[in-house]
Amino acid sequence: MTNQFTQDDLEIIISTMNQTSLDFLIPMFPMNHFSKFSILVINQTNKNSILSSEFESVKVVNSFEIGLSKSRNLGIKNASKPIIILTDDDVVFADDFVQKIINSFTNYPNQNIFRFQVQSLEKKFLRNYPTNFIKRLNKFEVLNTMSVELVFRKSVFDKTTILYDENFGLGAKFAIGEENSLLLDFKKESVTIGFIPEVLCYHDEKHSSAILSKHEIYYYSGAFFYRNFGSTYKFWILLKLFFELKQRKILFSVLSKLYKQAILGKNDYKKISN
Repeated sequence: MTNQFTQDDLEIIISTMNQTSLDFLIPMFPMNHFSKFSILVINQTNKNSILSSEFESVKVVNSFEIGLSKSRNLGIKNASKPIIILTDDDVVFADDFVQKIINSFTNYPNQNIFRFQVQSLEKKFLRNYPTNFIKRLNKFEVLNTMSVELVFRKSVFDKTTILYDENFGLGAKFAIGEENSLLLDFKKESVTIGFIPEVLCYHDEKHSSAILSKHEIYYYSGAFFYRNFGSTYKFWILLKLFFELKQRKILFSVLSKLYKQAILGKNDYKKISN
């Protein structure tokens, strides 16, 4: 079998902030000590609080910028392995996550990006996942993807020069949608994004976007839809409103206000993108 990968081909890139010790890595790898893995830590901090590593397998880049997308991009630029995970500092990896990744890229050599399953810390699925392998995710599946589900072939960034849009993500003007924008950019370049029905890691159900208000979410969504769908952005705003109304996540009485928030987000994004 060609393109047989090993654990040495995998690099785990972790975005974090204000760390002064590598102890935060311990609970992330319950199956083994973290030094057994190739890890790159992007630590957004200040010049008076620098993180260092005494382990050859764990590299640290201290950055004095703020923003999750900036952290991800810095990780990509400093990555050195053929397969990379871009993840957060609060995930817990499944015991056999390395073998699942190796098998996936070995068995499907033409795939560039894989989306895996993620469960809560209580072992509940965070999404209604498919049960079978999918060669190409459709647009709606991409829109329903979280960053902690993803594993990349490093070469896909080198060949396309696509990176995270630093206008999106925590710490940016528009706090959500950075991973979905990235994947949509890849789809436009015909990059294959597949799905593996196996658990990669465990993650707290109360993720950062859960604390955003509906008004904030629609403001950010207006910018996101305009960035990615151009002149059809209104269709996507209305589609989101329709489904959330149908699922009783919003009331009919707030439709107009949320729509206006989305238009405001679109207008603000248009100003900074021109």
